[in-house]
Amino acid sequence: MIAGPQHASAPRQSGEWNNDLWFKMTRTELIIQLLKVAIGLAFGAYFVWWSLEVLDRLTPDKDEPTAVVGRAS
Repeated sequence: MIAGPQHASAPRQSGEWNNDLWFKMTRTELIIQLLKVAIGLAFGAYFVWWSLEVLDRLTPDKDEPTAVVGRAS
């Protein structure tokens, strides 16, 4: 192992890395992260809805089965 202080390059200021290497997030940073997640979920939901709408437009409405359409009368 390398001798010397562990994680010498890790910041030691409050609100950053502490001795257990857990990141202390400020309230503002937490709100920003939650907003990012909410925006990402909204975009994902919109993309799924849009995809279903496109598939619905590509699907023919109330077509009869081909065996019935080609039936001799």
